[in-house]
Amino acid sequence: MFGIVPDIDKKFVLDRLSQEEIFEKYLGVSVVYTERFISPLRDDSTPTCSFKMSELGIIWFKDWSGHFYGDCFSVVQHVYNCSFYEACRKIAYDFQLVDGLNLGKNFTKKPKEYGQIQVKEVAEIKVKWGVFSDSDISYWTDHGIELETLSVYQTGVVEYAWVNKSLIYSRLQEDPCYGYYFEEGILKLYFPKREDRRFLSNHKGLQGYKQLPSEGRLLIITKSLKDVMFFYQMGIAAVSPPSESSILTKVQFEELAKRFSHIISMYDFDLTGIRGANKMKRAFGVAPHFITNGRFNTPNYGGKDATGLCKLVGKDRAIDIINEIIW
Repeated sequence: MFGIVPDIDKKFVLDRLSQEEIFEKYLGVSVVYTERFISPLRDDSTPTCSFKMSELGIIWFKDWSGHFYGDCFSVVQHVYNCSFYEACRKIAYDFQLVDGLNLGKNFTKKPKEYGQIQVKEVAEIKVKWGVFSDSDISYWTDHGIELETLSVYQTGVVEYAWVNKSLIYSRLQEDPCYGYYFEEGILKLYFPKREDRRFLSNHKGLQGYKQLPSEGRLLIITKSLKDVMFFYQMGIAAVSPPSESSILTKVQFEELAKRFSHIISMYDFDLTGIRGANKMKRAFGVAPHFITNGRFNTPNYGGKDATGLCKLVGKDRAIDIINEIIW
């Protein structure tokens, strides 16, 4: 029997793939809305690029140097120097959305001068550590995190920070910076009082992985190292991918599934968090759990994540709510 190839257009592609999956395949970076990163489309030594989601739900990739601005289809057009129609077919071919799809001579083309898309060399981040002030201690304790836990997860106050030897931060009380240390030159910087660009990171692995026990009953996949630390204090093992829109790889999941009897996720109850949790459920059967806010007739717990809930209702009540949700 002869198969009929459907019209391969934007709707066809987005009915089967998320925008995040397309960006991540052709840019080689995770979609994170709170960080700037080094451009994978050109030679770049400083973080100049970011993602933003519009009110219509379209994700835009912008290089603030003026080099590029566009959606996920524009990225494919740019990388392969092709038309919009050809980009849709290229995506369908690469993700095997249609059996036997023949792209023909249109894709004898090669990407532009930078060659095949690769993640650029990781930028080096260096910091000079400071001492926790009373306001720093209050910030973390308000979110339920004890100083001993910060030490376990190698989290400290940043006095100065350099990216590729360029000074990008000096300590200000009104703009504190905390550093998550993973190894020499590999860190994640967290600016809690900023409205945007709250994170700067060159770490690509699972946050909290080094602190995991060798085995256990339960493992939570969550969306931030801050929440990982809160679960640690509850006696629950947890890790976090680099961003809420990214999930475990197959290798990571299979390794963790051998060590933990039960794996669940707890992401934010918003569009990005729900998409990420559902993606992980489809891939590995990981059951999603949420601290809900009353939408869709769900319980309204008031907060969106473990540490935010702690600040709103107190540590003991937050622990009770989380236990109620996950058990």
